Amino acid sequence: MLKDVWKKIVDDKFRNDDYKCYPDEKLLVNIGFLQEIKDLFDFYEDFNEMKKEIIADTYNSCFKYLDYLKQRIPVYYTWRDSCKVEDFACKRYIDDYMKYRPASIVPELSYFSVVLTYPGNPCYASVYDLFVKAKEQPKRNDDIYRRKMEKLAKENPGGNLLLTDMGDGLRGSEFFIPGDHDDYWLRLKWDILLYITDDITPPLLGIVGVLLILWALYKVII
Repeated sequence: MLKDVWKKIVDDKFRNDDYKCYPDEKLLVNIGFLQEIKDLFDFYEDFNEMKKEIIADTYNSCFKYLDYLKQRIPVYYTWRDSCKVEDFACKRYIDDYMKYRPASIVPELSYFSVVLTYPGNPCYASVYDLFVKAKEQPKRNDDIYRRKMEKLAKENPGGNLLLTDMGDGLRGSEFFIPGDHDDYWLRLKWDILLYITDDITPPLLGIVGVLLILWALYKVII
């Protein structure tokens, strides 16, 4: 077993150390599970620094973090509820998961600045779509992986469970837990923003442009 090998290496190499980093016996030995947990914890670790940058320079930070968020935001929303359960990995290592709620950044942004720069920055729309789609993904947790692996072990004794991939296979199965509904007030704010930038701003700019041209002609004639 991987954990036995890990423990033996630690005992051999660090036998005189007071603190030894033994494997967590409760962690499932599955690459997909471990990768998703790693991505979740990486997001928590990076959150405060990323939040500062996004608030300080929303426009450029959007481009900087878009690819990062494409991977981490879906992981956050699919695994977030597991942080409430005592025996699950997230709860064992994260003291207050709500401190890292990505939507909590929105109220601290300059709404006026976002409105002004939105038409020239499609990145904002990409981030909004990312949040909506992330909340549509099925929930995941330690127990779902464990039960799925137990089922596969019965169906295929001797099979390689290390590389078992959940993928989208949860939909329609007994392990399926539907995703969150989008936050109403956050969605309303973005819908208002989209209405202003897509439906109101273009004709207003057109009217202002016409008025400026007429004013310039008037000044020339006079």
